[in-house]
Amino acid sequence: MYYFGFIQNNIASFLEIPRVSSFELKKDIGHIYIKEEIEIILNRFKNNKAFVCAFLTACFTGWELVKYLL
Repeated sequence: MYYFGFIQNNIASFLEIPRVSSFELKKDIGHIYIKEEIEIILNRFKNNKAFVCAFLTACFTGWELVKYLL
């Protein structure tokens, strides 16, 4: 599977997924933007192409916006 011998082991195979209760998942939803809020943000920064690109990427891929836009 690992060609040319560059990668000896898949380091992700050693990780264990932590157990999270459904209650913990529900309380950490955060803010979900509605269409009008997204339009307001895009109109505010319409001249900043780098911001708009990062913001739209974050919106369409599910990134947490604060981590990638600050």
